[in-house]
This record gives sequence, structure tokens and C-alpha cells, in this order.
Amino acid sequence: MNTRTQKTLTTLALLGLAATGAHAQTASASNSAQVLTSGIKSATSGTSFFNVEGTGNTKFANYGVLDFSTTGFSGVTSLNNATVTLTLTESNTNFTAPGTIDFFLTTDTTTNDTPAISGGTQNTNLKFNAADTANGVGVDSANFQSGAQFFALGNGAFTRTGATPTGGVDNYTLNFADASTAARSYFLQQIGAGGPLRILVTPDANTPAVAATFAGSAFTSGTPAAPAPGSFPMLTIATPAAAPEPSGIAVLLIGMGALGLAAARRRTTQAA
Repeated sequence: MNTRTQKTLTTLALLGLAATGAHAQTASASNSAQVLTSGIKSATSGTSFFNVEGTGNTKFANYGVLDFSTTGFSGVTSLNNATVTLTLTESNTNFTAPGTIDFFLTTDTTTNDTPAISGGTQNTNLKFNAADTANGVGVDSANFQSGAQFFALGNGAFTRTGATPTGGVDNYTLNFADASTAARSYFLQQIGAGGPLRILVTPDANTPAVAATFAGSAFTSGTPAAPAPGSFPMLTIATPAAAPEPSGIAVLLIGMGALGLAAARRRTTQAA
């Protein structure tokens, strides 16, 4: 067997193996909001940064809202063996503090959560209410559409203290494995229809001093030590690749078999 034939068979074998990998699709947040006791944080910093701060931060306590379009996702029909990841890039400052943050999926995707532009009237559709903890610390369900549901998707650790280092990428796995059937069904329904998804990120009640600081959906500035421009919140769905077609399996087996035969012949020739 000549070298060119060997290379061709090797390529075919590798292509067959590659078909067994996972398929990942990612979307950047179309909007982010920080919900304070007074309403949604306004001006440029309202969307440039995405902070989640516990009740220990008094008037600065807030939870965050992230909106994602699902039009870029395709072929996601099951969450079995799938991994859903929320990626947030740290944009740390002097008040950054470690703690736990919680994740929720809500069915209310229509309540306006867009921060007012600089100088505009503050958007007060949503407000942080420290006494309301049923759907995440500060999430006042009365602010949302009547009948809106909130599905818990687990929590994650934020470990930084102070302004440095910053720019780190934190990947949080959203726990659909233990989520309710309703949560999984709604998530898949929205993707199938190309509808929006809204995720709430809240401070955990057990770490009231947490001040998790990230880049928001409109983050535009960065330095060598800070997040790079474009470091937006991202949602990634990784699903197992579809089983290869019989013809693909045949190519893989033929390629691997031929390579094995070629190796055996070389050994026989060398022995002779």
C-alpha cells in the first residue's frame, strides 16, 4: 500500500471518529439587566455590566436578567445527555466579593426589562424585593406576568475578591437534569418555536455579601487585564452527535481495517 492510499484511509477513519463528537450551539445575550430596589439600572452601565449582589450590599442589592434569542439553535429536541452552559466573563472591581449565585428560567419573556438610556426615565417594571425569596432572592413575582413560572436550575460559585484578577471566564452548567419536566418541556418548546429564553441570576440567600461582577450584553471596553470587547453573556447547548449513517460506519470500518492490514503486511515484510 503506497503512502497516498494510507493517508486517504487515515483521513476517512478520522472523519468517521469525528462524527461521534458532541454538537455545540451558542447564542450571545440580546439584552441584560440589573434589577435594583428602585428598578432596572439605567444608563450605559446598566447593560455594559452585569452584577449580582446580595442583600448585604444594602441599596446596591440586585439580581440580573438575561435574554437570549433561540433562532440560531437547530435540532435540539431533547435534553437527555445534553449540557446547557451559561458563560459569564468577569469584570471585577473594588467591591467584587465571592459567594453563590442561583439560576432560574422564567416563562415571562415579555415584561420589558430594557434599561432606560442615559437621562431617561428609569424602567421600574422589575424591582428587587429582599423579602421575596421563593423564586430567587429579590425576585418579586408580582412584577412579572400573572401566571409566570420560575424554574430553578441550580447554582454556582463566584470566587473572586476585589478588582484583580479580572477577565476570567466562568462557565456555569444549568441543572436541567434535576429540573422539573415542565422546565425541560418549556425550554425545548421555546427552542423549537424560535422563541426567546429569559434566565434570572440571583444572589443566594446563604451568601448575602456576594457581589458577582460580569460583563453585560453591551460591554464594549476592555484593557489587557479586563474582559475583551465582545465578552458578552453566552448560552451554549451541547448535544450528543447523531448516530452515524450505516454508510459512514462502513467507511470507518473499511478504513480502520485497511490500516490494520497495512501494518500487518509491513511487519511481515520486515520479518522476512
